[in-house]
Order: sequence, then structure tokens, then C-alpha cells
Amino acid sequence: MSRRGFAHYHSLLGVDPELATLVKAVINNEARYVAEYPYCGAFQPPPESGLAPSHNDWADGVTVNPPVNNQTVFECKYEIDSLCGFLKLSRSYYQATNDASFINDNWRAAITQVFRVINEQSQPTFDANFNFISYYNWTGGGGALSPQVNNDGNGEPKAYTGLVGTHHRPSDDLSTFGEF
Repeated sequence: MSRRGFAHYHSLLGVDPELATLVKAVINNEARYVAEYPYCGAFQPPPESGLAPSHNDWADGVTVNPPVNNQTVFECKYEIDSLCGFLKLSRSYYQATNDASFINDNWRAAITQVFRVINEQSQPTFDANFNFISYYNWTGGGGALSPQVNNDGNGEPKAYTGLVGTHHRPSDDLSTFGEF
């Protein structure tokens, strides 16, 4: 179950300590992954689980920049909603339990990365001297479930608007006008 799946249990967290412990573990695990791979939204099982990473056939032939480790990352299609899901689960957990112990160095590192991505993805495609700027790209295509992102994986050109860009919508379709 993903962070989104656990978000629906927020009303039970204050009355079910075991569920609260599980959700706190999900937050800590997500924090670890977001801190390392903030542009990615699907991860392999954590090493502590004893489960082997699985091969993602849909990721064969897909190039992601910055590069990822497929032993940690299952899929790395950047969607702003993945980062928002981590924030929402953290907030819901705290509101239901008043337990702030999940706010540790790992979680703070993840929050730093969330804000870095938001800043990077709100920048224009070209700087003042018309130099191309790319913080993330995803080629897709080939055997990938989603089609290739236009402009060699960089998406449609954009100006600075104050909005945050994203290549994929929550439905995994490509964003033509990728700003939220």
C-alpha cells in the first residue's frame, strides 16, 4: 500500500496505536526515499523488509536524469502529487496523534528536497541568456507505460509564472501544460 492508501486511515490514527505505528513507519520510509530520490514516486521494498527488489519491465529503456538506482527506485516519473502525498500523510499523522517524533533528520532532509524540487520545477525553461535549463528529464517511450516526454524528456517549454511544473499528472498522463 502506498502513502496515498494510508492517507484514508487518518481518522483512525488517534484510536488505533498499532495503525499509528505503521503509518509512522511509512512516513519514515518515504522520508528516506524522498530525501534521496525526490523526483521519484514508486520505490522498491526497503532493505530491512528482506524482500528482493522486483524488476520493472515498464522502466526498461527509460532514461531518467538525475540517474536513479533501480534497486531502490521502482519507477521515477516525476509527479508533484507524489511529493504532496508525503506532506499530506505527515500532516494527517500529526493532526491525528499529536506525535511529532517522525520529524527527525531524515524527515527534514526529505522536506528540504521537496522544496528544492518545487523551486527547480518553477523555473523557466531558459535563463536570461537563453541557455536551456533542465533539472529533471524522463524519456519514456519504448516499453514504458507512458509515452515519451516531449523535447528529449524535458517537457514543454515554460516561462516563469510562479507555478510548479510537472511532467505527469496524477493519472500518469503526460502534462501538455505541466504547471499547477
